[in-house]
Amino acid sequence: MKQYKLSLSSGNRKIKALSRYTKLKCTSVDILAGVTCPKAYLCKSWVNSTGKISRGRDCQFLCYAARIEAIYPNVYHAHKHNTKLINFLIKSDLFVDCLYSQLHNKYDIVRLHSSGDFFSLDYTKNWINLARALPNIQFFGYTKVYKSYSIIRRADLDNLHVVFSLGSKDDYKAIRYNANTCTVVLPNMKFNQKIVCNGKTDKIQSQDFFEIINNRSFGIKLH
Repeated sequence: MKQYKLSLSSGNRKIKALSRYTKLKCTSVDILAGVTCPKAYLCKSWVNSTGKISRGRDCQFLCYAARIEAIYPNVYHAHKHNTKLINFLIKSDLFVDCLYSQLHNKYDIVRLHSSGDFFSLDYTKNWINLARALPNIQFFGYTKVYKSYSIIRRADLDNLHVVFSLGSKDDYKAIRYNANTCTVVLPNMKFNQKIVCNGKTDKIQSQDFFEIINNRSFGIKLH
């Protein structure tokens, strides 16, 4: 599977902080912001063909990943490459084999989507199958797609955890079924749950990982 290789994001600031704090090998698998986020609502934004950011009709704040893609074209092209390759791998039934060869014995923690989301159920199910095949890797991430959140929770794997990210078209489902959630805490907003990653030390930057793998709700200040 060497001819099919994703661009991994081990240089991401938070991934580097998590690596230093846990002393484990960490990376992130990222895809295009916005265009792979079917349920994004309050942060719906993406880089368009001109390299500028487009906003969804109800967008209240820009997606941080879309901002990064607009500032750094190399990041945008890496995410575009991953998005195109992943779609090909899913259609060719090669996703698990390809990512297994790229991650096995190389990483301990993998974040799903510093940029992007579970854009289809087939894509979500492939991540579940990969996590089953790689029980020694801890997979974690955020999602605004309640169906993906739900089937990942039902899979009940010790090494695959996601939190539902509020600001989605699916918020009402997450609230109705008592999902563990992440809230983007806006300026002057009252919030009575734990706010994580609110500082610069490696320990603080890594807090969301521990909240997610323990299935707890939390907030992150808008950044």
